[in-house]
Amino acid sequence: MCGLFGYITCKPALLQASNWIRLIRDLAFVSESRGKDATGLMALTNDSLVVLKRPGPAKQLFSDSSFDTFSSTVEKNLSVGLPCVVMGHTRMATNGNEMSHENNQPVSIKALCCLHNGIIVNERILRGSVVRQGHHSELDSALIPDSVLDALKKGMGYTDAVESTLRQIQGANTVILGAADRDCLALYSANGSLYTTLSRDGSTLIFASEKHFIQKVTKKYRYATLSFEEEPGQIAACTGVWVFFHTDKLDCSPMFALAPEKDGAGKRTVKRVIMDIQDTTIPTASPAVITSEYASLEKLCAIPDENQQRIDGLRRCTRCILPETFPFIEFDEQGVCSYCRSYQPLTFLGKHALEKKIAPLRSVNGSTDCLLPLSGGRDSSYSLHYVVRELGLKPVAYTYDWGMVTDLARRNISRMCGELGVEHVLVAANIARKRANIRKNVTAWLHKPHLGAVTLFMAGDKQYFYYSWLLQKQMNLGLTFLGDNPFERTDFKVGFCGIDNKRSKDAYFTLSLRKKIRLLAFFSKQLGGNPLYWNDSLLDSLSAFASYYILPQNFLSFYKYIPWDENVINHTLQNKYGWETASDTKTTWRIGDGTAAFYNYIYYRTSGFSENDTFRSNQIRNGVMNREQALTTVREDNTPRAASLQWYCDTIGIDPVATILRINKMQTYY
Repeated sequence: MCGLFGYITCKPALLQASNWIRLIRDLAFVSESRGKDATGLMALTNDSLVVLKRPGPAKQLFSDSSFDTFSSTVEKNLSVGLPCVVMGHTRMATNGNEMSHENNQPVSIKALCCLHNGIIVNERILRGSVVRQGHHSELDSALIPDSVLDALKKGMGYTDAVESTLRQIQGANTVILGAADRDCLALYSANGSLYTTLSRDGSTLIFASEKHFIQKVTKKYRYATLSFEEEPGQIAACTGVWVFFHTDKLDCSPMFALAPEKDGAGKRTVKRVIMDIQDTTIPTASPAVITSEYASLEKLCAIPDENQQRIDGLRRCTRCILPETFPFIEFDEQGVCSYCRSYQPLTFLGKHALEKKIAPLRSVNGSTDCLLPLSGGRDSSYSLHYVVRELGLKPVAYTYDWGMVTDLARRNISRMCGELGVEHVLVAANIARKRANIRKNVTAWLHKPHLGAVTLFMAGDKQYFYYSWLLQKQMNLGLTFLGDNPFERTDFKVGFCGIDNKRSKDAYFTLSLRKKIRLLAFFSKQLGGNPLYWNDSLLDSLSAFASYYILPQNFLSFYKYIPWDENVINHTLQNKYGWETASDTKTTWRIGDGTAAFYNYIYYRTSGFSENDTFRSNQIRNGVMNREQALTTVREDNTPRAASLQWYCDTIGIDPVATILRINKMQTYY
């Protein structure tokens, strides 16, 4: 979930006169689209291993005084004329708070220095079998050098120790590993998320997490002292490269095929100096809010018996289960609702039609065929499985992380991409800013709540559509799959804004021009009546509206062709991939979305229904679930998820107790 970048050169004279700073800075700036929570650099040259890292984006690191210490050390060693490695990491924090120095990358433990992108999904097992080396990092990344050092102590050769470690870690992991006393660098990717390009004279190699990053940077050096190959090469899934830099030209050898201790990988006799530059002015991490005890929150958000009785007593459609509180609902003499009467049952076109549709876009040379947005949820995860295993395509998976993608979703993304060997492109928003925007809008909403304005909490994720469009263009792909569940239509969200959309047959993200204008008018009225909405999030919300409703959506809807079958999907993901489920609910729907538990609690507590009711009602209309099953299922699925509510409030920085109490005091529709 991070960006890796760097270069190796055996002719440092070509990178003197500050060219090396420009090169590493450019690589860092393009890579931070994958994470801006922290930035780190490492230089390995002559007799020094120098590490510099700090929380915050790359711009802060390069303007910090500590970078002057780092650069002067590198330039001093470059002048000696010996080979040089400079590499870096832009981090999106998952486990391990970025305010702690030990939790940022590069991870340096004794003589080893490691860059890691991904999530080690078998971390718990490895922690029980690997001897820790006395550091205090919370990162799963630290297990990599720990494991290598453990293997070396047991008498294993260096290359064997590294390769043995890489075979053990599971998930979509990309690793760069160097040592203060070795003239070689290991580059490995479990899912192909690493690209390299070699200078035409063979002296310098650049690597980065995405092809586009390298192409963008090397254009600047096309007519300089260094000239690079036009097309960066991809390190294929589950493969790696050893780069030896002790000769006049770089020696690149395939991983997992070397005799132990190949010349150059052996330990050097020179003693290298290890320097870890720290900025002591950076404050240590502290919690944003003092949270309540989980048990008390669980009790607080439980639906009181009186409320539950009223919800159970609502008049509901005799065909589906939508209640009388649903926006614009009407019942006929038989008690059938207007949504059922206007509903058009789904017809799935089938695998043959899908294969015919994609045939002209299928790659003939083994290159990437398509882009597949991957949220970590069950529907996009299953579509990735099917596209690879059943259709034989070679997709690039893409995730837009806006700060509400849960660690559970990230682990499932790592499982899927690692097992399938699929390259994963992460676009990370400015997470701190996005979460601050959510906090401001939730605070404003709590001041003057309206169910139509709840969607403002989720506005920050809609740029997902923009980046899908941008990546498809950058990669020159003719096809983007969308794994949207066809039963997930939630027309009540715009219904609470005063817009009746039940007769629309279009995709869920489309509205007519007239309805878009009415939607804007509704939000303008909300902003006019609540000055707290006039905050820094306003431009982001407008951008979200444009990405969702205005930008052309050129997707191929996967489930328009392949029938959506909940049992098949759950069985496939859990049995073939060890797909992880949530601890606070039995459903597998929305468990990777950190916002869902919060907004569904609001809807259910105030109106007596949630997304679960619309989802199951659509299943009833298509004959895949009967009404009695649906009523039983939604009663369970609508049980408030205290753990997820706690996570949401803690993550955006609001008091969960005060928040739930305010929601509980809202006037109900029943």
